[in-house]
Amino acid sequence: GDLLFPSLRTWNMNDNLLSGMIPDTLLSQLPSLLVLTLHNNNNQLIGSLQDTCQRPAITLLTADCQSVVCPCCTEGLDCPSGLAV
Repeated sequence: GDLLFPSLRTWNMNDNLLSGMIPDTLLSQLPSLLVLTLHNNNNQLIGSLQDTCQRPAITLLTADCQSVVCPCCTEGLDCPSGLAV
C-alpha cells in the first residue's frame, strides 16, 4: 500500500492531551521518521513503542512510560532511560 507520510522526519505530538491507543500500523507508515515526541499527554496515551525502539533511524523517542511501554525513550514520565520533562 501507499505510505501515509513517506518523507516525515519529525513528529512532535507532546503536550497535546492526546488519548487512546498508539497504532502500530501508523508508525509503520512513516519510514523516514527520526524523531517522535509523545510525552506530557497526561498519561492518556497507551500502548507500546517497543517495535519503534528497534528502528535504527530513530534518534529521539519520548513518551509517558507510566502508560506507554517504551524501553528506549529518552524523555518522559517514569521512562527507564530518560528524564522527566
